[in-house]
Amino acid sequence: MMRLKTLGIYYLLTISNVASLHASLLWPQSHQETLFEEESHSIQALASLVFHTQQRQDPISDSQEVTFSEEEISLLWDKVSHYLHQFPQQIVQVPCEYLEKAYLHYYQAKECTLHQQDKQAQQHATLAAHLLLLLWEDAIEKEDSSLLYSRRKRMTDFEHDSHIPYLIKSKIRPYLIPSNHPMKPRLDGIFLQSYATANSKAFRDAGFITIDTGPRSFIHVARHPLLPGYLVKAYLDTEKRKKYNKASWEWLVLRCEGAYQIRSVIQKYKIKHFVVAKKWIYPIPLVYDSSHKEVRCRHHLALLLVTDMNLVPNSRNYYAWYHYITTEHLNELYTIISHAKGSSYRPDNISYNKVGKFAFIDTEYPSKGPDFISIRKYLSPEMQNYWSHLIRHGGI
Repeated sequence: MMRLKTLGIYYLLTISNVASLHASLLWPQSHQETLFEEESHSIQALASLVFHTQQRQDPISDSQEVTFSEEEISLLWDKVSHYLHQFPQQIVQVPCEYLEKAYLHYYQAKECTLHQQDKQAQQHATLAAHLLLLLWEDAIEKEDSSLLYSRRKRMTDFEHDSHIPYLIKSKIRPYLIPSNHPMKPRLDGIFLQSYATANSKAFRDAGFITIDTGPRSFIHVARHPLLPGYLVKAYLDTEKRKKYNKASWEWLVLRCEGAYQIRSVIQKYKIKHFVVAKKWIYPIPLVYDSSHKEVRCRHHLALLLVTDMNLVPNSRNYYAWYHYITTEHLNELYTIISHAKGSSYRPDNISYNKVGKFAFIDTEYPSKGPDFISIRKYLSPEMQNYWSHLIRHGGI
């Protein structure tokens, strides 16, 4: 029986790629809507399969584990294979055979488990999880590819700063603060007058009021009276530690990429209960004396300007996650996590704000697979059960 199902999936997954993505623009509106819905269901089913296979290769505590029935797992595989069969022209980059291989490794892992071959079972589960993760991330990149071209290249003094290598500029450029941003001249005024990020005293003397310091990120979150409605996230030049050995500018880029991805999902799926901060990278200008000699060494190249999301205190935030969350909230959250990659989705990073929405604030963590588990323990028992239902069924 298992072999027959495997052959069936192989048939579905090896259909040739006969049409281009652009051909979809000529389809009737009803067909495009069907494609949109099928694509969403497929990505969400993939996210749940990735989560499930990652649980199998690296089991978590019983209190947090989401248990899938055989029927639920079968339905998730069917959702993905049905989409590939209906719309083979949507496949890009990652070979569609990866799903068939993942399927085989998944069921080989189960067979090995039945025969108490634990090492081989874990190896097959790891391979299945890896292949599904590649498919899921590729599907998300394809879904967002049309938006990537809308990012504007912004020409400022940043382009002529010889102290910033070209490769770093190319990474920062899509998220560079535009020259017509209302806060750009105010930031220039602050940083051209002082070496504001030299140390904590210089930061304070320049007018910044630190409201938080990340114990793991080493970043200072601060307000400034000249930047109403915004916060800055800055590294002081006295800070030489590196999180996971990445340069500070790399974490700023990751924060912007994460926010961009979440915002595109919020817009595409008309999300009502969740918002995300807007983020721009501001390259810190070099300061010169009257003879135009550089008077400081810039250890950290840039800071982040973000919209102030007007968050409530932590105690009220946790209260909101336990008492205010409804099934509608969780449907939207499942959609966001399924389509936006990233990780570490906890109340600290998705905080309740003063206008009654949940705001994504820390978006710098690279994807390690869909993080469906971090938020679960903060929900009421009823919402925990519903959240588990969404995970097991690939959404609604």
